[in-house]
Order: sequence, then C-alpha cells, then structure tokens
Amino acid sequence: MDPNGNEPIDNQLDSAYESGTLIEFPPGEYLATETQYWNDDVSRFGMVGTGSSHKDVQFVFPSGNNGEKYRFLEITSGDHHVLKNFSIQQTDDSTTTADIWMINDDGGLIEDVEWLGRTPTDNDARRQLLAYDCSSVDGVNVARRVYMREGAELPGYPDGVAGIRVQGGSVGEIRLVDCHIEQRGSSSFRATHTRGVLRVEGGLFKNNDNTNMRISAGDHPEKTSWIKGATVIMDSDNLNEHAHDGDSLDSPEGLRIDSTGNGYAGVLIEDCDFIFKSCPTSRGVVSSPTWGGHGGFTLRNCRIQNDTSVQTIHADSVDTDTADKPWGVNLENVSITGSARSQPSGAAVCIDNDRNGSTVQNSCIHFPNGDVDGVLVNDATSCEILDSNINVSGQATVFSGADVDTSNITSSDSCPLPSADGSTGGDSSSTDSTTDSTTDSTTDSTTDSTTEPLPNEIRLVGTGTTTQYEFTVTDSLQASDGTIEEWDDIESGTATGWITTEGVEDAYTFSGDVDSFSFLEGESEIYVNGEQVTESTVTDATTDSSTDGS
Repeated sequence: MDPNGNEPIDNQLDSAYESGTLIEFPPGEYLATETQYWNDDVSRFGMVGTGSSHKDVQFVFPSGNNGEKYRFLEITSGDHHVLKNFSIQQTDDSTTTADIWMINDDGGLIEDVEWLGRTPTDNDARRQLLAYDCSSVDGVNVARRVYMREGAELPGYPDGVAGIRVQGGSVGEIRLVDCHIEQRGSSSFRATHTRGVLRVEGGLFKNNDNTNMRISAGDHPEKTSWIKGATVIMDSDNLNEHAHDGDSLDSPEGLRIDSTGNGYAGVLIEDCDFIFKSCPTSRGVVSSPTWGGHGGFTLRNCRIQNDTSVQTIHADSVDTDTADKPWGVNLENVSITGSARSQPSGAAVCIDNDRNGSTVQNSCIHFPNGDVDGVLVNDATSCEILDSNINVSGQATVFSGADVDTSNITSSDSCPLPSADGSTGGDSSSTDSTTDSTTDSTTDSTTDSTTEPLPNEIRLVGTGTTTQYEFTVTDSLQASDGTIEEWDDIESGTATGWITTEGVEDAYTFSGDVDSFSFLEGESEIYVNGEQVTESTVTDATTDSSTDGS
C-alpha cells in the first residue's frame, strides 16, 4: 500500500480482510477514500502501525470527505480485531473527519490510536469519532490509550460530535483504559443506552462540552458499569492550544448519570478526581437528572474541587415509574472543597425527591465562603448522614419533608484536595487551593524502570510465518528488555503477541510454570530455559521448584 498518501489503499485493504491476517503499516501516510464495510465474521484480524509512535502512521482522507459524513471502518461482526499504533488525520479544517464503528463478540482491542486535527460539527461528521460495541454477553472489548485532544467545533448541544459512544446494541463489556479526551463538541464518552456495561479505568477527560462523562449502570445480567481512577477537569477559561478564536464551551457537566429513560441503577464511581476551575452554565459537577431515568449510584473515595457557581452534586428527583431500585445516592469517603460562594440548590450536595435510602458517610465538605449549606435532602426517606465533617458557611444539613438520621457530624476539619494527576494533593486548609492542570502528555508516556529477570525464560522465534501466540503462567511474567513490540501485550500472567519475521524473537521471563500455550495463528519455535519444546510439551518444561532458582 502506498505510504506516501497518493494512491488510495481502499481495494488492497478490503482484499486483505480475512481471518488470521495482520496488516503492518510502516511509517507514512495512507489515503482512504471509501468506507470499508466488513461483516464477514472474521476472527483475529489486525491493522498495526510499526512506527515508534502512533503518529508515525497516519490515515488521511480527501479534504472535506467529498461532502460526506465519512466513516473509515465499519466492522459489524467477528472477534479479536486489533487496531493499534496509528492516527486518524482530520486536519485543521472544519469539514474533514473520519469515524470508526467496531463491533466484536470478544477480544477487540483499539490501542494507541489518536484522532489528530479538528473535529467538525455533526453537519459534516458522524455523531461520534469511535462507536464501540460488544455483541456477546460474555465478551470484553478494550480501548486503551485512545486520544482525542486537538480540538473541535463547539456549536453547543446537540450539534457537537462526541468522542466515544457505546450503543444500545452492545450487550457485553466495553472497557476504556487510560484514554485522554479533551475539547470535544459533545460528551467525551457516552454509554446511556447500552444493555451491556462500560468500565472506565483511569484517563483524563478535560473541557468537553455537554458532559465530560456520561454513563449508566447498564443492564448486564452479571456486571455493572463503573468508572475508577479517572480525572475530570473543567477550566473553560483556559482551553488548550488547539482552540480557535471564538471557541467557547456552552454547558459542560463533569459527570452525568443517565440511562436515557431505560431505568438502570447501580453505577459506581470510585477513586476519581473532579476539578472545576471555571465553567459557564452547567447542570452540575455530578448530576443525575430526572429525565435520565436512572436509579441509584455510588461515589466512593472521590475528591471534588469546585471553584465555580455550578452545582456540585445534584441527585435530581427519581422517576419512580421508570428507574430500577435502589433509588438512593451513596457518598462514601467523598471530599468536596472549593471557593464557591453559592450553589443553585443552596447546598453543595442536593438529594431530591424519592432518593430513598441515600447515605453520606465518612465524607468531608469544606465550603467556607459566601453562603453555602452542606447537604440538602428533599422528600426522601430512610436517609443517613454519618461520620462526616461538614465545614461550610451555611448550615451543615437542611431537610425538607425528609426522613434523615444523622450521627457524628463535625464541622472543624479540612478536606483532601484533588490534584490534576488524580492523586490526593494536600487539604482545603491550604492557602493555595489551585491545581496545575497541565497534564497533557501524562497518559501516553511509559515509565522507564529496570526489573530483575525472573528464574525461567521462554523465547518464541519466528520462522517466517505470520504467527500469533498466547500463553499463561502460574506466577509472575515479564517481558525481556528490547524484544517485545508495541502490539504485544502482558496482562495478569498472560502474554499475547505476534511474530512475523524469520529469526525475530519475543522473549519473556517468568516464575512458576507455563499453565497453557496456544498458537492462535501460524507457528514459531519455542524455547524454555534454552531447550526447544513444542506447543504440546511446553507446559511440562518447568516445575514449581524452579521458582527458587534451583
């Protein structure tokens, strides 16, 4: 395929789409002009850039997409598809873009992929840049280190384009890991209709219009959606360097709990930081609107800094005809701080009608300025506020038609502050409550560390056949320095990788035994501790006694 961006790759790309195929793209620009519609139940297919950076391989498109809302890839069946280590170049105009829609039963991976350039409005683009679904209840598809951070047209809702969307046909698990989504025209990610779950692990979501996070609990028979370890930053007065003159956010929220009327309940938000420095009109830092039809939710071990007049937490009246139980909102070990002088509801936390069973426990609220109450509960029963510090300029608690038990409420302590990298940064008694939000490149860097090799070694040596392998060990597993490519992966004692060239090797050290090994495609030579073994004998090549070095 032409790496100079002159000749379209459409026909060659389409003809290569079949099971067991890995297409490697050397650094360059690859011109795509037609949508690839793939619905052939293909298994184990990959498109992988071979550059040292995901920006080394860029897919480019006709300027303005020839007047179409262009889709690059539409993959609507199959499993174990890998899209890795490349970028989608939208350019800096206001009409060129390309989205991807991928549905896999299981094993889908989108990793180290970035949308470069400015995203248009939905007049010229699809409603999101990435639609990602899982078509099997037992399946898990992952998006890891997906980046969208170079700005977008900001027309206000509903005309902006979202980042990632998990749709109603998704019934399994979609997982977002360490993604950075910034300055989108609409939600950074949205999973309100999904019958499966969305699980978000880490990541930075900053200055996105409409919502920075929009999620429901989902309707999976065994799982619920969650967000863990993520950071939300809203600083509308300080958009990043990709903003154009006149760009401004319209009504951005931090987190919206919303099932679009489906009635789901039970989503968990844990170990997250929310930092609101400046913001126009907004429903709230954390909100669950009545029309969203969502039941209860939990915030646990979260930190919120609100220096704006936006409502901090609002659990709006629950739609009891729609929402599943439980209906209550639970705040567990939540810290709320900031320089806000007022709140639309009058209180930092507003719990509205029929949010029965709501709890605030082991939490801290510190709003010393203006006239701000701590917790307001309206027309809800069986609620509790326990073991919490509420140090505010107004009343600690206000109840209207509510049944609330309180115990061990103090009003003198400071509260932990969030920091822009997601770690706890000091407390609210500090004279400087601002937080440095310049975390632009933290999510796509790797930690340089040296580890000692483990007692056993396994090497896979290429024979010239495109090969994908997977193996699991019973104890610890790590890659040997310099042998593993970006598309190889280690997770929880399992390694999955590709070898495509004769004589090239992937090497790992491990402790314990090789518990299982399989070639998913092709074959290679296998060596354990220097001795050549086969796919059928590799699990007998070590014993647990080797872990002590004898």
